[in-house]
Amino acid sequence: MEKTIKKHGMSSEKASRVKQRGHNKEYLFADLIGGRTIKGTNKIDVYGKDGKSYTVKGGGEVKGKEGREGRWQLFMFGKKKFEDEMDFPARELFLEILNSFPETREEYDESPNLYKDKVKISMVKLKNYLLDKIKMHRFFSKAIFNFSLDFLVIYHDDIFHIFDREEVLDIFDKVLKVITNSTMQKVVFQYQGKIAIEIEIRKSEGKFPSILLITNKLKILQILLDNINGFEDKTRNLRAYGKAKDTFSF
Repeated sequence: MEKTIKKHGMSSEKASRVKQRGHNKEYLFADLIGGRTIKGTNKIDVYGKDGKSYTVKGGGEVKGKEGREGRWQLFMFGKKKFEDEMDFPARELFLEILNSFPETREEYDESPNLYKDKVKISMVKLKNYLLDKIKMHRFFSKAIFNFSLDFLVIYHDDIFHIFDREEVLDIFDKVLKVITNSTMQKVVFQYQGKIAIEIEIRKSEGKFPSILLITNKLKILQILLDNINGFEDKTRNLRAYGKAKDTFSF
């Protein structure tokens, strides 16, 4: 299997449909598999005719780079999210982190080092929690698949790359290393010594404070290509990998 990410062409008909729909990858994917879209909280999920469900990721533009570089915000949640969702993995630790901050950004700006020191303790606790592979598996199952979606679909260079949920999670368990960054203000998931995914705190006005889980589509796609053997082109624009070769149908 080819382990590098290559370009592939899209038919003029498909390209026209992408343009007409404002490059909305979820609607295009749903159209390609004869499925439907359902709007969730700040996202759109796709459901196939067989009832299987998909989260479709394409990635936004990275400043100074092409859109195809693909920044992903997997989630950004404030305190209320963790207060409301009792089954959210590491819920109590996320609340502990958020409760380390004052009520306003102005108050934080008066003594930032004081609050950074408080956060260090909780970030180390979070890192230690995620060192447990079972807990990390559950965390990503929630963050990417909301515990229920069947497939991850990565849209890149006109191809929808389709991966089985459990295979994705098993690979993350196997290859990702969990550390804190040098300032202990982030929890970082490394792959082959490089940052793949980060948990950080968003401190901007209107989002203060929030937990941000962020990555990059090319990093995730490369991790999966490195660790899954074999793919099958279902159509010109649909490619299934590993277990998804057998479990994906439309």
